[in-house]
Amino acid sequence: MIVAIFIRPPQFYSHFSSNRSRHTMPSPELTLSLFLRLAVVSHERGQMLPRNKFLILAGAAACTAAWLPVAVRCRELVLGNNAAHMLHRFETFPDALRSGEFQVYLKQLGKFCSIERAEHLLDSQGVDSAVLSEADAIQILDQLA
Repeated sequence: MIVAIFIRPPQFYSHFSSNRSRHTMPSPELTLSLFLRLAVVSHERGQMLPRNKFLILAGAAACTAAWLPVAVRCRELVLGNNAAHMLHRFETFPDALRSGEFQVYLKQLGKFCSIERAEHLLDSQGVDSAVLSEADAIQILDQLA
């Protein structure tokens, strides 16, 4: 009898916050809130490339939370700044998430900024990291336009 043991690589745990149980994933609403706030900080500093990366991470979390209007707005803002972004190949954010190529890109973005790093960056800048409502998220995105 052969027994297979699977050991998860260290990067698997990068999505877990140090102040949470290692077995609990952050909610998509929290994930969206963190990345959306970082997009605002980047936007205010005129750093559009990081802003777009944070908007994509927020848009993916919005899809997971079933906040599709938020995902639509994230996509519009990214394409408004960079019409040639790979998101332009997909009609909607959920369509992009179904693409293997986009999943690879999303994984790379996860390495750009993990949940823990997002929390740390916001904490170090004194920015609130409370969970946003869907209406608040849309209002923030409208201000980035």
